[in-house]
Amino acid sequence: MVAPFLPFVALSMQATTFQITFMQALYSLSQIVGTLVLGFLSDRVGRRKVLLVCLAASTGSLVAFGVARSFWQLLLFRALSGFFAGTIGICEAFIADIVEESQRAASLSKIGAVFGLGLMAGPGIGGAMAGWGFSFETVCFVAAGFTLANFAIGVVGLPEDKLAAARQSTAGQSEHAEKEAPGLLACMRQEPRIGIMFVHSFLTLTAVGIYIPIYPLYLHDRYGFGAADIGNIMFVAGIGAVVFQLGIPHLVVQAIGEKQCMALGSMLRACGYASLVAIPAPWIPYFSQICLVCFGGLIMPCQVSLTSAFAPEAARGSVLGVLNALGSFGQFVGPLIAGLLYKGSPELPFWLAAGFSVLAALLASVMLRVEKDPAQSVAAELENGYVAPVALPAAALQRGGLDEPLLRARSPSRSPTKLELIHVDFTALPSVLMDSEACSGDTWASSRSPTKLQWNRAASDHTLTPADRPNSTDL
Repeated sequence: MVAPFLPFVALSMQATTFQITFMQALYSLSQIVGTLVLGFLSDRVGRRKVLLVCLAASTGSLVAFGVARSFWQLLLFRALSGFFAGTIGICEAFIADIVEESQRAASLSKIGAVFGLGLMAGPGIGGAMAGWGFSFETVCFVAAGFTLANFAIGVVGLPEDKLAAARQSTAGQSEHAEKEAPGLLACMRQEPRIGIMFVHSFLTLTAVGIYIPIYPLYLHDRYGFGAADIGNIMFVAGIGAVVFQLGIPHLVVQAIGEKQCMALGSMLRACGYASLVAIPAPWIPYFSQICLVCFGGLIMPCQVSLTSAFAPEAARGSVLGVLNALGSFGQFVGPLIAGLLYKGSPELPFWLAAGFSVLAALLASVMLRVEKDPAQSVAAELENGYVAPVALPAAALQRGGLDEPLLRARSPSRSPTKLELIHVDFTALPSVLMDSEACSGDTWASSRSPTKLQWNRAASDHTLTPADRPNSTDL
């Protein structure tokens, strides 16, 4: 609601064009910092607490906008707004925590549809209020009221997140409960595909950052479109995005899988970027904008779903925070690239955006097939102490080559009698002599997939042989 007013309010405060663009860039930079810091905090103190604090702070920053009387105050409050707006990673981690893995992409698509509806409705409400004669201060206070209502709904209806509940239930019971979540580099060593997803996010949103700021300028220079024409295009594309994201991405994911869905969305976006400069027709601006906003629904939910699946639960907020921070950085770098290139060749930025999208598609379709090295996977999992709800007798594990200090450190009851064993690639584990009386059931449930993995014990010595172990690809 407030963003469309900011350039004009800044001009009324005698701000220069550079200062106005710097204010917009500062918002993106602050959002980068916010996604990193807030994602880190959400892994430590719980996602619900951090999210509610951010909503309250956003309410305060909107009120401050309304009472700002100088450009420097406006700049400060814009930076604060950007910082506390860096909650998208927390929201995505929250969804990833409470939704089954098979339903994550569909759930995130619905969140994306609601988010798109807000982006479409907010400026519309603000513009309507301006047309009715309401002041900037009034618009700020109304926007703060919406955010305050969101905070109240969160206090009443937002459930306790799973990570915080798990910490409370195990407090004081184990050394593992005191262990900090693994760092980002440890996560990337354990799962290289996290790094690939980071690059994919940067490429995707750098392309978006190149396209968005020069799209209106290009339409004005080539077709003579004005603000009303561009507004109509964005309104039509916004409605299409809401309808598209409510159902289509889920069907596509079910048909071809998340990785290929990302690749398809990236290629369709590349077609949208390139078509704007390759095909001179009045309907092309509509097609190009629809490709941008609709086919993002094939990319972003799958990107978040895959990254959350690759990341350890204890570090999920931090990993998704970095994912979104790199995207925000791309949206900061993209406009700078576009501004430099547009003067020399108006078409070149759009071709570059298409090239970035093609590279993102190649990452999704080819490089994401890379699997973890089994030996490194087990070593990293044991080093970081990740656990899942299957208990094995410690004595049997000792016979398999794991010593008592390690068992004691990983034991939830500070006793070497039982150990919660991680669910990793069992082909890399040593043969473990199993105690048939102490080990109940023949099912191993993966903590990273709703699929249950089956194994059979040899009748003679209860040894888990390589042929009996689950295949690593099932994980």
